[in-house]
Amino acid sequence: MMMQAERTLTCRKAVSNEDAFKIGRLLVEMAQEVARVHMGEKDFIDAYSEVLEIVKEGRAFMVQDERGLVVASLGLQWSNPWYAPRARVLAEQWFYVLPALRGGEARKMLEAAAIAAADEHGKPVFLKYFDPVKLREAARKLVVGSESVYYPAGTIARINPLSGVPVTEG
Repeated sequence: MMMQAERTLTCRKAVSNEDAFKIGRLLVEMAQEVARVHMGEKDFIDAYSEVLEIVKEGRAFMVQDERGLVVASLGLQWSNPWYAPRARVLAEQWFYVLPALRGGEARKMLEAAAIAAADEHGKPVFLKYFDPVKLREAARKLVVGSESVYYPAGTIARINPLSGVPVTEG
């Protein structure tokens, strides 16, 4: 029985127009798999502009294999809850791993990059995990994924007594 060789993966912050282009190509695959609305030609151009902006602002990460192929990527955006307009958090704009590598090292590398970004900025980071199989099966169901949050070291958090949800202070 022949086994597939283990891929050598590296994760780094995306820094250039070329990086943004490579991430954009990966995200086209993501859109084909999980997009919930049709994307036209103009949408792809606008989406690339969004990717480029997040790369230029230093909030995009990419995992590459030994050939330089981008196999996973994470882009973070600044966000705030509607009920706390002065609170700033980092939330994933995209978080995608090619199907063949899901659940493995590529995801862990992006999670580590998200944690490092949260520590760097001193703000929580929120990541959503969607299962494309569940999306197809869900049809009219509401739960198709989960969300995780990382609070930076030293963050003071309290628990909302009504919902049990952690809430950061300040």
